Amino acid sequence: MSEIFSYALLPLMLLTGFAVIVMLLSALVQDSRRVAYFSLAGLGLVALASYGAWLHAPASAQFFGGSVTIDRFSYYGYCLFLAAGMVTIVSALQQLEEENTLRGEYFALLLFALSGAFVMVSSLDLMTLFLGLETMSLAVYALVGYRRGDRRGNEAILKYFFLGALAAAIFLYGIALIYGAVGTVNLAALAAQLEGTALKNSPVLMLGSLMLVVALGFKIAAFPFHMWLPDVYEGAPSTVTGFMATAVKVAAFAVLIRFLLALGAPGALHDMLTQCLLGMAVLTMFVGNIFAMAQSSVKRMLAFSGIAHTGYLLVGLTALPDVDAGSSVLVYLAAYVLTGIAAFACLSHLSGRFEKRRAFSDFAGVGFEQPLAATVLALCLFSLIGFPPTVGFFAKYYLFLAAVKAGLTPLVVVAVVNSILSIYYYLRLVMVMFMVRSPEPLKTGTSASPMVRLVYVWAACAIFWGGVGGVSLSPLLPGAAPLMQSARQAMETLGLPAQAALSQAR
Repeated sequence: MSEIFSYALLPLMLLTGFAVIVMLLSALVQDSRRVAYFSLAGLGLVALASYGAWLHAPASAQFFGGSVTIDRFSYYGYCLFLAAGMVTIVSALQQLEEENTLRGEYFALLLFALSGAFVMVSSLDLMTLFLGLETMSLAVYALVGYRRGDRRGNEAILKYFFLGALAAAIFLYGIALIYGAVGTVNLAALAAQLEGTALKNSPVLMLGSLMLVVALGFKIAAFPFHMWLPDVYEGAPSTVTGFMATAVKVAAFAVLIRFLLALGAPGALHDMLTQCLLGMAVLTMFVGNIFAMAQSSVKRMLAFSGIAHTGYLLVGLTALPDVDAGSSVLVYLAAYVLTGIAAFACLSHLSGRFEKRRAFSDFAGVGFEQPLAATVLALCLFSLIGFPPTVGFFAKYYLFLAAVKAGLTPLVVVAVVNSILSIYYYLRLVMVMFMVRSPEPLKTGTSASPMVRLVYVWAACAIFWGGVGGVSLSPLLPGAAPLMQSARQAMETLGLPAQAALSQAR
C-alpha cells in the first residue's frame, strides 16, 4: 500500500504542495520572477513524477474510500495540464513584465487551477469532482480579471463568474437527483447498479444526468451554453485565455468521458444522452464556424473556433463507449492543447503591450516584423484547420475514422463540411500577417525572450511530429504512435474500477 501511495498519489500531492508554497512565496518574496521560476520548476518536477507513476504505479488504484482513482487516464490528463501550465508560465512571464503587472499571485492561482484540474480528472465520486471543479473555476475567475484596471477584464470576470455560479448550482442539483434515484454518487457503484436493472430508465436519473451534462456543457462551451466565451476570451489576458481554452476544456471533457462511461448501459438513459450529444455536436460546429467567419477581432475568432472544436470532440463522445472513439477524443485533446496553447502564446507576444492589437487589420505585416512568432502562429492555424502534415490533421483523421466505424457517417460528413468552412477565417489571419504590408511601423513590444523562443521551436517540432501519425521514420522519430498507444491505454484503464465494483456487487 505504501508503494502504491508513493507512486500513484505523488503527482497530485506534489502539485498541491507547490501551489501552497507558491502562494506563501508570492506574499514573502519581492522578486516575482523567482516565484515564476520556482513554479516552472515545480511543474517540471510534477511532470517527472507523473511519468514515473505511469511506468511504475498500478494501472488503476483507488484512494479515500473510492472517491479518487489514479489510473492511466488520470496520468494522461496530468501531462496535458502540465504542458499547458508550463507554456502559460513562460509566455505570461514576458507579457506581465512588459505590462509591469508581474505579481506572484498569478502563478499561485495558476497552480491552484491545475490542482483542481488534477482532482477533476481523478475523481470517481461526484462530490469530489465538484470540489475539484470549484477549485479550478475560482482560480480561473481570478486569473480572468487579473488586470484589475481593465474594463474588458472586469466585464469578462463578471460574466464568467455569474454564469459559472449558475452552472455550479445546476451541477449540484443534478448530483442530488442522481443520489435520490440511485442512492450513490460514486461512478463505479453507479455503473454497477445500472447494469441489468431498470434504474437506467428512471426519469429522475435521466433528469439528473441531463443537468450534469448541461453544467459541463458550460465548461466546454457547447451550444447553447457558449455565449459567455467570446467576451471572456477577449477580456482576459491572452495567456489566461490559452489556459482556459486548453486545460479547462480537457478537464471538462475528461469528466464527461468518465460520467458517460458510467452511464453506458443500454436503455432510455443512454439513448437520451446520445441524442443530446449528437444534436449539440451539430449545432456547436455550425454556430462556432459561422460566427467565427464574421468576427473582426482575432481573439473572438479564436473563441468561436474553439466552440467549433468542441463540436468535433462531441462527435467522438457520441460514439462512446467504443474504445477507439474514446482514445481518438484523447488524441484530439492532446493535439488541441498543443496547438491552442502555442497559438495564444504567439498571440500574447504579437498583440503588444496590454494587447492593443486586436483586430485582423492590426496584424498586417506582423510576419515581416516578428517572423518566428508569426510563423509558429500560422503553423498552429494550419493545424487547427487539419492540414497535413500537422498534428491537427492526424487528430481529425483518427477522430472521424473512429466515428465512421461507430456508424456515425452522416455526423462525420457534417464535421468535414465544418472543417472546410474553418479554412476561411484561419487563412484570413495568415494572409493578413504575411501578404499585407502595414502602412505604419509596427510596435509589437520587445523581442521574444530565449525561453519563449524555445517554446515556439518546441511547438513547431511537436506539431510536425504529431502530423506523422502512426508512421515510424526511425527509432528516434516514431511519429505519434506513442501518443496513440498511451491514449488507448488510458481508455482501457477506465473500465477497471467499474468492473471491480460490479464484481463486488455480484
